[in-house]
Amino acid sequence: MCLKKVIFQSVAPMVFVVALGMAFVALIAAALPVWADVSIKTGESMSDQNNNRQSRGGIVLIRHGEAEHNVENTHNSNPEHANYKIKHLTNSGRNQMRATGDRLLSESIDGDSVCKVLVSPLPRTQETANIIMGKLQINSFKKKTEPGLTESGLGSREGQKHDQFDEANPWFPKDPASFDGETTEQIRTRVLGVLNEVLNNPDCDLDNQYVLLVSHGSPIYLMLELLTGHGEKLNPAGYRIINQPKIRSN
Repeated sequence: MCLKKVIFQSVAPMVFVVALGMAFVALIAAALPVWADVSIKTGESMSDQNNNRQSRGGIVLIRHGEAEHNVENTHNSNPEHANYKIKHLTNSGRNQMRATGDRLLSESIDGDSVCKVLVSPLPRTQETANIIMGKLQINSFKKKTEPGLTESGLGSREGQKHDQFDEANPWFPKDPASFDGETTEQIRTRVLGVLNEVLNNPDCDLDNQYVLLVSHGSPIYLMLELLTGHGEKLNPAGYRIINQPKIRSN
């Protein structure tokens, strides 16, 4: 009896500790949510998971920030016209573009991932591009002025206020030929040329790199139509990212 008592007294504390440990493990397991699975799937290494992620890259369409002519509600498109006046971004427009730059950075678009920046020649788009390039730390040699991205030509309406004319859609007037303006088809043709140049440029891998196109309302509307099948009126400083771009509507 004495021997049994000694054995029991020696083993009992060990059994209690083991039982307590098992109870603690069961309690923790019950407290974990059902989705708490941090293991890698069987047969899939971490490098496999990275390779399975969708590649990043494509075309980024960016409209310029608010400019002086937007506030004045005037047409401003042709530096060669007698009524043309240089219009810059407003303070609000510059702040808008800084905010857009921050949003692009949050999308992992930066100096390393951008292959090229094509920009309309007008001051407001040039200023827009400079702000974006500064935010994203894009080298200046990647920037190219592209006349095909310029604002819609407005002929004799240059410098005049929008509300002088009875147009349901000032971005695409009813009869632009009547005031020597640029037709929708003419705008579409030139932006299609820019898009084809970008899509066929062997120097930019659009599966993994971005090309930024800094332009204006009407040309961006038509580029979105060509790339997605649906046009969209972007607000000043608005942008759209088109992954795996191709011409869908011509």
